[in-house]
Order: sequence, then C-alpha cells, then structure tokens
Amino acid sequence: MFRIIFYFLIAGLLLFIGVFLLFFSSGEQGSPDLGFSDSDLYVPAGNYSGQQAIVPVEPGSITSFSEEVFSAEGLLTDDLTTKVTSEGFYDNTTDSSFYHITYYEPTGSIVIQLYKEPLSLARRLAEGQLSELLPYSESQFCDMNIKVNVHKAVAPLYANQNLGLSFCPGAVNL
Repeated sequence: MFRIIFYFLIAGLLLFIGVFLLFFSSGEQGSPDLGFSDSDLYVPAGNYSGQQAIVPVEPGSITSFSEEVFSAEGLLTDDLTTKVTSEGFYDNTTDSSFYHITYYEPTGSIVIQLYKEPLSLARRLAEGQLSELLPYSESQFCDMNIKVNVHKAVAPLYANQNLGLSFCPGAVNL
C-alpha cells in the first residue's frame, strides 16, 4: 500500500513540475539569464545629441555618427573575445567584476556595461581595455556608436541612460 501511495506522490510531483515549467518558462532556449532584461542594459542608438548612427555597410565595422568607417577587427580577433550568440554578439573583458564590453556586429554598436562601484573606476578600466583593443583616438571613439550603461541594482541614479565615455562631450560625470 505504501508503494502505491509513493508512486502517486511522485507522479503528482512530476505533473506539477511539468505544468509549472509549461506556464512559467519563457520559451527561449540557450539564452543566459543575467537577472535583468535587455531594456536594463541597452539604450537606443544615437550619440548624446540624439543623432542616429549610420548603419555599417560591411561586416566587422563599427557605426559612426559621421561617414567614417571604423574596423572592429582588434576586438574580434582578441584572445579574450568570445562569440556569445550566433546573431553576432561578441563579449570581451579583462575584469568581469567591473565591466563587460559587448560588440553587436549586425548594428556595429558597442555596449559597455558597468557592474561595480566606483563607476568612474569601472568606466576607466573599460575605456583602457577598449583603447588596447582598437587603435583609435579619443575623438574617433566619441564618433562611434558606443554606449556605457549601468544596471539599476548597481546605481539606480545612473540606470537607463547612456553615461558615455569619460572623455567624450556630454558624458555623465561620475
């Protein structure tokens, strides 16, 4: 008798788990759960004055707000760079406790996500790595479609805005 009750309890538990997964799973497979949504991470394309970036015409390029074409080759060929998805997300960082640099090839944009206070240090570290990966001047970096974001759990005051690179006009002073 005990064995029959045990089997019914196991079957009920499995049925409950199956129904729970059916109704509460997102249906997306292979996507890492970072604990926050894409809307927390990214802001729309455009520089600080609201200009829209020109879409790149060749793979491996970075969009700019002028007509200059920038190559992302240094970022793509670096040993630390990993292709995160088949859609062209590339991730690179030397200190993941402070920041991540993500390049999205289809739009030619770069997002720097800051993860830790002090934000000014995290941004400087990311800027330093970006300068090592890509051989451009500060003014050229300011022309590129680069966003610097922070999650609201890290710094609610600065969440949902483009903080910008520290040396670019219009960047948020941290």
